[in-house]
Amino acid sequence: MKKLVPLLLIFAISINANAGYYYFHDDTHPYYPDAKLMDASPPSGTYISYINIDERPAIWATLPMGNDTKISGDVTVGYWVEAYTKINVPTQIRVLKLYLVDISPEGNVDVIASTSPRILFFLKNNTLKSDNVYFENVEYILPANHFLGIKIEKVVDLSSFIPLSILSTFFDTNILYDSLTAKSYALIPLNISEWGINIECFTQEKSTKPGRSATYNLYIYNNGPERDLVKISTNYSDDWLVEINPEELFVDGKGYNTSIVSVTPPYDAKEGDYLNITIVAQGNTGYDSIWLNTTVTSFKYGVDVIFKEKNVEGELGKNLTIQFEVKNTGDTVDTYKLKVISNWSCSLEEKEITLDEGKSKSINLTVEIPKNAKSGEIVEVVAESANAKDSDYVTISPIIPEEEGKGNIGFILFIAFTAILLFIAYYIGKETGKSAIITCDERSIELPPGGKGGFSIYVQNPSKKSKRYKVQIGGKIPAGWKIYSDKQEFILDSGEKEKIKVNVIVPKEESVQEWASIDFIVIPEKGKKEKINMLVTLREKMPVLNTEIQHEPKDFSEGEKVITRVRIENTGEVEAENKKVILIVNGKEKNRVEGINIPPNSIVEIEIPWFAEKENNVEIKIE
Repeated sequence: MKKLVPLLLIFAISINANAGYYYFHDDTHPYYPDAKLMDASPPSGTYISYINIDERPAIWATLPMGNDTKISGDVTVGYWVEAYTKINVPTQIRVLKLYLVDISPEGNVDVIASTSPRILFFLKNNTLKSDNVYFENVEYILPANHFLGIKIEKVVDLSSFIPLSILSTFFDTNILYDSLTAKSYALIPLNISEWGINIECFTQEKSTKPGRSATYNLYIYNNGPERDLVKISTNYSDDWLVEINPEELFVDGKGYNTSIVSVTPPYDAKEGDYLNITIVAQGNTGYDSIWLNTTVTSFKYGVDVIFKEKNVEGELGKNLTIQFEVKNTGDTVDTYKLKVISNWSCSLEEKEITLDEGKSKSINLTVEIPKNAKSGEIVEVVAESANAKDSDYVTISPIIPEEEGKGNIGFILFIAFTAILLFIAYYIGKETGKSAIITCDERSIELPPGGKGGFSIYVQNPSKKSKRYKVQIGGKIPAGWKIYSDKQEFILDSGEKEKIKVNVIVPKEESVQEWASIDFIVIPEKGKKEKINMLVTLREKMPVLNTEIQHEPKDFSEGEKVITRVRIENTGEVEAENKKVILIVNGKEKNRVEGINIPPNSIVEIEIPWFAEKENNVEIKIE
């Protein structure tokens, strides 16, 4: 089939007030396998489906009607035809015939109306054509549980006549449909939406891992005044597991109910495999259908290794036991091989461990400290994943205390010198005014290992003269951390204020027990230096979710249907998996959406329907 070039086609059609569009889809009809499904949902994709009517007629049918349904007026069919050829010919002719049909539950087909043969001409460079036919003044009662169908067939095949029959394999007649660029449809003067059943799912496309389920929340609306029993079903039956719970439910008049569909790919499914299924909601007063698409994604593998204590002391000539933790940060069970790299003799409690997703285990490492050892020796522990090229490592340097008597004099001198400096600083600070006023809106932040963050600091010149300042970073900063300011030197006039950003980058392998105390120091050309202190603590990597809520309509009254749109942004470092968004009104749960996955640095928007009460205190809860 050739690629269809999008065209803009404008129709001037006079239609009945109750006429509705029924679009041709590529889903097999759940009750009549010889037909494709025709419903009110417009195509949403760009892929073009086609049926070669040289091989068989094309039939599309609605789902069964819940009641006897009257068709009264003109029926319009708009469709696309492709005269495909493998050889160059100056012109082509196709002769087609269309039927409006009644299909019984047993599969019997009765013709309601038909067209005369339609002769379509195709020039050499224009093998695509849109055609419109009209079944005028149709008056027909479609019995309950019957399907209304459109049938298109080829009635004359010029290439079948001898000697042209040898050329028949070079020509196809394709009906194109189910695409944004090929919307084939029937416009039928009946309207079941006012009293029928509607089905909605606000997240129709999801991804999951092999052997794991993706769940879809279906909302079934009853537009009629009376309670209705609705059956939820699908015609899919293959190696993927599709479960519907419940399969039958009651829906009150002008109300709704919910059902959950779980789709589970087989354990041997490959990344990129997908399943597209049609779910049908069939009631006594009408029906509706919806498609669900599930795609297989690969498992993630990951591992973190951390020492329980950052600073450990050992004794010369003795063994030192150090405990470290291995954590599975992937989303499936994994096995890790452990090894130690060091110039000292070391032994591990275990050399291979298996962990479920999110689980961790503590392992003892024994280090033999030589009699002539000195501080500074590095001991490195490595954990390697058996299922992927993923590993992590952590290092530690045991502290070897000096022999008794050594270092004491230096320590005493250090204390005395520090006391003198503190006294001088106090005296100078008392005798002189501030050379700069330093403020910081948020002086404490929390980051994960490997994370980035920063502080916004404001420096103001309180003096009556301009001053030049230099910036210096100090404090208790762990090895490997990168802390720097975006300005190293600046000039401020009297009363002027300058904003300076201090950036913090934490090493990926850092322990969550580590922390940093940062001194931001401002040094003027003349006068005393000023400083402010900030604190950085570490936490585990996790999702961080921020929500925004909007209601449509903004103002609503009791009994009115409301759509609450929830915008969720994950600013954290890992994916938020299988989250539940619960809508609570006046302290009671009204509705929920489950099975939501939000990757880091991503945004998900969902819609939750509910009916307003007299007073509405709305709350959104995420679990």
